[in-house]
Amino acid sequence: MKCFSVVKTSVAGALLALASLSASAETYTYSFSTFFDTSTATLGDTATLSYSVATMQVTDVAGGVQISLTQLVNSFASFTKNGTTVDQIWLNGESGTVSGSLVSARSGYSYTPIVLDAGNTYNWSVKLSGSGLSEGQTTTFTLSGSGLTAASLVSSGYAPMLDLLGVGGIYGSNANSKVHFLGTLVSTPTVPEPDTVVLALVGGLVVALAARRRQKRLTAR
Repeated sequence: MKCFSVVKTSVAGALLALASLSASAETYTYSFSTFFDTSTATLGDTATLSYSVATMQVTDVAGGVQISLTQLVNSFASFTKNGTTVDQIWLNGESGTVSGSLVSARSGYSYTPIVLDAGNTYNWSVKLSGSGLSEGQTTTFTLSGSGLTAASLVSSGYAPMLDLLGVGGIYGSNANSKVHFLGTLVSTPTVPEPDTVVLALVGGLVVALAARRRQKRLTAR
């Protein structure tokens, strides 16, 4: 009976290890390099840079998702020497509340669809307070609500869109000029490989068999 107990414990340990791999918090990463080109006469025209102006990470937390948004130092044309700022971001997901140190009171979930460039439609608007997010800065905020997960936010339909404020050159003529960037999903959670699953199970069985043999030797003495 003792040997059987060791076998059960070893196999259960292997299964728990597999469960922990699949149940860990999921993180998705977006890069923003494609934008709606305001320098053309055609609405909805897009262009893609060879670099990103921002990145965004979406991670599961208790009761919702945490979003980390970074505006990268970049060479996109700005109206002033101070560079551009991220002023706002739009997302899709279940209803809830938003909180964060840089989140404006004008942010929140909208039951009326927010339709932007090329028909991209959203229900979350997160407006950043003050002068927004400058180049080289990161802000973190949390969306809390039932059913809000990183996976559901990512699979909700339209890619996230952000507002880059203070653009210049051929894209803007004043400090309030802006362009909208679309996010591209560049990183998804790592799914355990079949080899990992097999190794975990084999490891549990090896431990169980070793314990069984040891018990037999002790019994035979």
